[in-house]
Amino acid sequence: MSSVDKTALLAGANLFAVSCLEGGFEVIQAREIVLVGPQTYQFRGLLRGLMGSERQTAQPSPAGSAIIKLDAALARVTMPAFERGAQVTFIAPPAGEPASSADALIGEFTYTDAWAAPFAPAHLRAARLGNGDIAITWVRRTRLGGDSWASEDVPLGEETESYRVEIFSGAAVKRTIEAITPACAYPLSDQIADFGGQVNVIGVRVVQMSLRYGAGRVKESVFTL
Repeated sequence: MSSVDKTALLAGANLFAVSCLEGGFEVIQAREIVLVGPQTYQFRGLLRGLMGSERQTAQPSPAGSAIIKLDAALARVTMPAFERGAQVTFIAPPAGEPASSADALIGEFTYTDAWAAPFAPAHLRAARLGNGDIAITWVRRTRLGGDSWASEDVPLGEETESYRVEIFSGAAVKRTIEAITPACAYPLSDQIADFGGQVNVIGVRVVQMSLRYGAGRVKESVFTL
């Protein structure tokens, strides 16, 4: 059995990527890894949806799914933002052999630049104010330098702070609001214009914007006010 304490876990120990049925990977950590049979391990005490992969937690990972240990041996491919969508050929020869090796593995991939997508905000809230306006707040997350416990807030990780907030009902987007702080208001006058009166049930969708990537990962909720 392999187990780590809480400090080691929060420092990045036992980090894995698990392939999902509909594509993509969920990043997880395991407090304990137990050998339960020949080449069969059981992961216990999971932290799920890490590194912006929370949307993959809703996807099943069936038997036989690929699982990759994320450690210092893993390297990020750095490419310019304008290469997003390009088909890229990767050649992986055995250690010490040239790319022309007959034993090299060759794969074709689409470069998605996914590492640059801002993480979805957390703790999305909506509350009615005394004047009928709706106050919408959330907590910003960061994809860069967010592991320190020494500061009250995590680094921005982007060139500018910017958000797009959508007010929706069913499939219809009623209004889009731009914000430069993790808060905005939905005034009563706009509710009347969008819904014909004070609205009591609204959907709110928030994404952080990136100059490099554009709209990041989405956080959305439906609120009854």
